[in-house]
Amino acid sequence: MKRLISAVLFIALIVLPSGCGKGGNATGKIYWSLSKYSEITDKKYEETSQGYRAAFYTLDEISVDRIKIWLDSCDQKGKYCQYIYSDPDSWDMFLYYQTDAKAQYDQMKFNVLKGCVNMHVKSSAASDAAIGQYYMLLRVQAPLRGSWPTSSRLFIDDSEISLCDSEFSF
Repeated sequence: MKRLISAVLFIALIVLPSGCGKGGNATGKIYWSLSKYSEITDKKYEETSQGYRAAFYTLDEISVDRIKIWLDSCDQKGKYCQYIYSDPDSWDMFLYYQTDAKAQYDQMKFNVLKGCVNMHVKSSAASDAAIGQYYMLLRVQAPLRGSWPTSSRLFIDDSEISLCDSEFSF
């Protein structure tokens, strides 16, 4: 009986640690996304070796009403909001961050590790008023097969941003 309990505890210790912890994968190596460009969308994006894609979006590019309603509900400056929009055939995660200072968010790298999207963004001061924004909106798309992440971590200029506390639901 002691062996059975020990075996169950051992397996639990191996399987349970998940989410957005700071640990690495089984090999200890982090596989970052690679920069790519789509001629169809005329947009730069990042893609991981597992097939996850991420890109910067503007509020004008969002056409789904549920996502527009969610964006309108996000008013927590200094924290970011996360929304997962999925159906049986697709999965999208949106990360939205508002700020008081106009900035240009134009560089990112990310990875998906243990069910968590780890997003690293670089910003620069907006030198042109038409380019800078008071927000950052990211869209992450998952490949059709595989398990989909349930959480995220956002880093801007190497500082971790807190996730807002409110849950959004319809």
